[in-house]
Amino acid sequence: MTAQARLSEILDLPLADTGLVRMHPLKDTVITVHRLAPSSWRWRDLDFQTDDIVAAVFVISGHIIVRGATSPVGALLSSDDAEFAYPTPTTVAVAWVRRSSALRSAPTADFTPRVLDSSHLALSSRAFVLSLARLSHPVDDREKCAVDHATIAVVGALARGHESDATDEHASLFERANALIAANSSDSAYSVQKLAAELFVSVRHLQRAFADHDDTPYAALRRSRVERARALSDDPQTVSLPQHRIAVLAGFPNASALRRAFSYRRS
Repeated sequence: MTAQARLSEILDLPLADTGLVRMHPLKDTVITVHRLAPSSWRWRDLDFQTDDIVAAVFVISGHIIVRGATSPVGALLSSDDAEFAYPTPTTVAVAWVRRSSALRSAPTADFTPRVLDSSHLALSSRAFVLSLARLSHPVDDREKCAVDHATIAVVGALARGHESDATDEHASLFERANALIAANSSDSAYSVQKLAAELFVSVRHLQRAFADHDDTPYAALRRSRVERARALSDDPQTVSLPQHRIAVLAGFPNASALRRAFSYRRS
């Protein structure tokens, strides 16, 4: 069964009625974007058992209603009698995660369907998922594990339902940042400033999270591009490309920048 057909089955709707406009299948998670006319979704009880699905729904425009409560931020949904309505035209990004995966990340998680408030946890989680939803390219296999793991952690944290302490928050931020770096480093315009904005934090706060791991976001972004360039150089399909083309595909502005980055890693 395709991911699109599975989505149609879960929601008990024809695929055309799901408003699907974009889908990023990963390894154990899926990110989708939907443009919805006023209506509602009811989650069909398919008795998934160990394959039970949880969805974190984040509003891009409009608002949603779950069990009579309204939110402009989003909602956490599961197959536990979940329905949400969108009384006005609404666009949402959704992170679909296996319940068992979210529980491994957050053993005390509560999957009761509910709207999300405007807490920093919810807003930063929305910023992370929306940044993934905006990706214009498929996430390649090298990136999928990092993005998968961070997405599962985000949904687990939302289901846990409370803010983490500073140490846990920094660890979560570090993980989400590295996932976004992996997914976006091929874009030469992607910067640490843009990364911080997509994570809903300041650059200084992001630097503190990386400092806990004896790292910096600038170094992590450079490493990701160097690793991508090395992979392209070793790939039989791209090994014959000129160095300046490999540099651009890896996210460097030119071959000179790539050579400097290689030299920096060796020093």
